[in-house]
Amino acid sequence: MLVVPPGSGIVHQVNMEYLGRVVFNREGICYPDSVIGTDSHTTMIDGLGVAGWGVGGTEAEVAMLGQA
Repeated sequence: MLVVPPGSGIVHQVNMEYLGRVVFNREGICYPDSVIGTDSHTTMIDGLGVAGWGVGGTEAEVAMLGQA
């Protein structure tokens, strides 16, 4: 279990930084990590070397509901 003390950052950003693997190694072949999120903070994971694309909350909701 990981305990994140108060003041460490926005909860979902801390989760992305903790879960980001940067590189996956499967059977000797390396693959880059990437993430698509529904929050403007998603792109901050780029600082760890993970390709991140973020879509604003309203735009993501509209797309998920097929109303785009």
